[in-house]
Amino acid sequence: MDSNFSSPFLAKSPLNDHHELKEKKKPKSERELSQKTKDSLQNVAIKRGKPFYSKKHKVYVEGEDGVLTNTPTNTSTYEKI
Repeated sequence: MDSNFSSPFLAKSPLNDHHELKEKKKPKSERELSQKTKDSLQNVAIKRGKPFYSKKHKVYVEGEDGVLTNTPTNTSTYEKI
């Protein structure tokens, strides 16, 4: 038994498990868009005067906020183009 632990139960604790987490690769849809693409999508939303969902880039876009990082709570107002 290791002397660093005050109890044999602590030695088996998952908190003492020091395995490194493997970084998962993000799917293609979640990869970062270039600033140029984000600006272009935002300009489309401004010209249309309403928010939309880009099927090509799989993101929600608003004229004021630009490309949204999180899915809005009410997606019914976003037209899919």
